[in-house]
Parts: sequence; C-alpha cells; structure tokens
Amino acid sequence: PLEAVPPRTSPRKVMVRLFEQKDPEQRYYIVDGEVYDLREWIPLHPGGARWFSRCNGRDISPAIHAYHANPKATVYRILEKYKVKKEDLCKDLKEITYKGMNIPPFVLPPEFDAHKDGMVPTFTYKDDGILAKVQKKLSEPSMRKKIRQMDYLFDAVAAGLLLLHLFLCFPVVYYGWIHPVLLIPLMACVRTSLAGVGHYHCHRAKTGWWDWADMLFDIQYVGAHVVTYDGHVMLHHFYTNSPADVKRTAFTGLLTIPRLWRVPVNTIHRFGNFLTGMVIRWYYFNKEAEPQHSEWPLIKHIEFFAIRGLMYAEFVWALYCGAAVVWFGQFCVTLWWNLFLIVASHDFEESETQADLTPGQDWGTFQVKHSFDMYVTGTPWVDTFLTAGLGTHRVHHLLPYQGSGFANIVSQPTVKEVCEQAGMKWDRSRSFFAERLPILANLFLLAPAQLPGIQRKVYGKPGVAGFLEEQVSPLGWKCMANLILTGFMGEGSI
Repeated sequence: PLEAVPPRTSPRKVMVRLFEQKDPEQRYYIVDGEVYDLREWIPLHPGGARWFSRCNGRDISPAIHAYHANPKATVYRILEKYKVKKEDLCKDLKEITYKGMNIPPFVLPPEFDAHKDGMVPTFTYKDDGILAKVQKKLSEPSMRKKIRQMDYLFDAVAAGLLLLHLFLCFPVVYYGWIHPVLLIPLMACVRTSLAGVGHYHCHRAKTGWWDWADMLFDIQYVGAHVVTYDGHVMLHHFYTNSPADVKRTAFTGLLTIPRLWRVPVNTIHRFGNFLTGMVIRWYYFNKEAEPQHSEWPLIKHIEFFAIRGLMYAEFVWALYCGAAVVWFGQFCVTLWWNLFLIVASHDFEESETQADLTPGQDWGTFQVKHSFDMYVTGTPWVDTFLTAGLGTHRVHHLLPYQGSGFANIVSQPTVKEVCEQAGMKWDRSRSFFAERLPILANLFLLAPAQLPGIQRKVYGKPGVAGFLEEQVSPLGWKCMANLILTGFMGEGSI
C-alpha cells in the first residue's frame, strides 16, 4: 500500500535471514540446468574461493562460460566430479534456487521472486556465438601477451594515480598550493579514476594480491568492494537489465524522496554510509552464513581497513587544516558524478518496458546490445579512468574477466570485428556529460516521488500543486528519515 514506507531490512535482520538458510540445498550450484555440490572444490578454485560465498542457490552458468576459456574442454571435466544425480535431489531445479537470490532484500524489487518466469534470464553459450569467437581470437599468443602487458601498464598507472591522490589530499590541502575552485574538481577526477581501477580489480581473481586495488572501488563514496564481487560481478554482469540486476535498484531509495529534498537527503545518506555505514555493513556481512572455506582471506580484511583508514584520515586532515569546504566539495562532486556513472552505461531508464528478456538468447550478443561505451574526453586511455572503468563498456560486459581497461581497449577492434561479422551494428560511444547525464538527471532528480518495484508506484503528482503536495507528504518524510538512518546503519552499501 502507498501509505506504508517501502520495506527495507536492517543489516541485523539480513544477517538473521541468511543464518536461517540451513536447508540441504544451500550447498548446490546450477550450471546449464544441472546441479552441482561444489563444497570440495571451493578451496581449490584457482580464482579464489570467495566467488562461491553468495552464489549458492543460483544459476552460475554465466560464470562458467564468461570467465573460463573453452569451459567445455576444461571446467566441465571438473564439474562432472561434483554433479548431483537428479534422483538424489529432494526438490526440483526451481525449488533449489533461492527466491531472493541469497542477497539482502533491499537490493531487489520488493516483489522479486526468482522462481517466477521473467525474473532471472537464461542464455545460451554456443560454440559459434559472439563470446566464443572473440575468445578464440584473443587466445592467440600475441594477443595474450599484449593483454598481459596492458594489465601491468594499467596497474603502474594506478599506482601513480594513488600517489597523486595522496599528494592532493595531504600536502596540497595543508599548504593550499591549489585554489579550491581547481582542487575540488581535480580531486574528484582522481577519485573517479581510482574507482575505475577498483572496478576492474573487483573482477580479478579473489586472492588479495592480483586484485590488490579492488579496495579503491570505495574511494568515490559509492562502491563497496566488500560486496561488489557478488552484487556487481555475479548479479549485475550475469543478469544485465533484468529484475535480478542490482544496478537497476541503485536509485530506488533516491526516488522515494520528494524532489525538493532528493539531493540533500541522499547526500546525507551517503555521508552516513561513509562515516559509519560501511564498517557496520562489513561487520554483519562477515557474520552472514556462507559455504565453508569461502570466507575472505586475511589480506582482504586488512585492505578493507586500509582504505577506510585512508578515507577517514583524509576527512580528519581536511578539518584540521581548515579545509572542510574542500573536503565536502569534492565529496559532493565525486559522489554525484559516480552515482550517475553507475546507471549511465545501460539504458536503465527504458529497461523496464523495452528490454527483451526472452529465454535462450545468446549471452554475448545480449551483453553487447545492452551496454553503452562512454567518453568524457574522447581519448580511450584517459576515459577508461574518468568514466570509472566504463569507457569500453561493451567489451567489459562481453569479457568481464579481463583485468584492466587497457586490456579492453586493445581487445575492442577484435570484438567490433566479430560483432559486425555477425550482423550487429556497432553503435558510437556516448558522451557522459553531454548525452547521458542530462537524461538521467531529469529522470532521477525531477521525476515524481515513487516507491520501489519492478513497475514503480508513483505517489508524487504532476504539476505545481502535485509538486508542493509531495514535499509535505507524511510518506515522503518517513522515506527521508528511513533513508538517512539506513545510510548510517549500513544499508546502501551495495
């Protein structure tokens, strides 16, 4: 009912909900319609055990096909050992999957049910599909060497950007070498660039070393590397533009707020998330039930507190130096720039009515068709940072395992060639500031207030009278209080 505040769940209730999932099927994973018990394999997985911690009770077919070269010749041999015979199952295939995808309820529409048709798309992975053809071309020794070199170069630039960030946040802030009018956007650019580094690292093997920079995904006040390995990689990338895509709910809380209060309330929400929410989320997330041996290695916890400690130190240092205006200025610019980047690379504003989720589509074709390449300067080597990793976004969605934006840049001609040979039109890149931002700002900042759902329920009315009524609506004020509180308590850390 519209009279009720949209249902949201505290971190404590999320923890309890997951601890209650003790049924025998919790150990099962689904690949191409078959069921597997992977408990013995989890600690042996070369890409890290953490990938298995939340995707039990889900169809992980995209992970098998998109993250492994020639899986039928390699991964399937391993899977065969852990296959569960259908006569040994106490439930049918649909009942083995969790209705709520084994994730906190607030990141999905309230009426989401994975057992219902049309909620979680299914794809095909043919040997003559887009993905297989591209992988074959990129597996040539010369390309593999080039991609590996690009990954190392990307990490070298990342290290340089991190040093620049430290220089700006501490000596420059202390001595006032750069005027705040220039320093604020410069700091926002560097933070966004570092978030782009973290974006690619969250797709790398979860060992704590090769993915050393995934903690930088947090530095733009939006990302949460503690959970993005699952929410971003295992849900958004696998189920793009579907109700199971958690990116579609990125603005759910924002849209519940009356228009006049939308920007300040969500800014406070995110500040609370920075100040206390993320640490609370880390605490409860690591207490949630998960398969044995799938926990984070110690190095990942150290990295979490390293990035939180750095961000707190920047804040305290700015206050000590009398540069509170600089800190809060760069916080707001970075936050809103990156919030809109999250949804700019897909047509989310149309996906509710126009995304074709017919089962059986080619996974690679779907990913390319439903992703946008983005630019800020028009130079891909720069834009891969200034778009937080979304510059060559179509390549990234087709080949999510690639470890850097530079690797995607050198791979793009191959992807484009294969797509055009398959009869697909290769669309131009979109300008973030000139094309995507105005559309998204109009939609998410000026749209009437609405409650979450696969089809959102609008409670704000059109016209001036409706706008004024919305600002004093008791429901709107309840939503505002709820959003602020949950930011400080850890919700929103998706």
